[in-house]
Amino acid sequence: MTNPDSLKCPVCRARSRGDVTCPRCAADLEPLLGVIGRAAIARQHARVALEKGHWREARAWAETAQRLQATPLGRQLRALTRICAPDSLE
Repeated sequence: MTNPDSLKCPVCRARSRGDVTCPRCAADLEPLLGVIGRAAIARQHARVALEKGHWREARAWAETAQRLQATPLGRQLRALTRICAPDSLE
């Protein structure tokens, strides 16, 4: 999962301390943290599906994760799943 200290408030761009409210503007960060958590879970599901050889399922999970939260490692995971399950197989 993404380090909460590397997150920035979408309202004022202050660095988060991992709290559910922004230390600068008091914006509610709980929805953002929820999306990031769902993205981390989707990436984990993609990795498990890859380990089991479920290529299309892995690709679907990786695509979902990147839509929720684009990360460099998530981009690599999605690229790997696209190789394993290209569009021509679907």
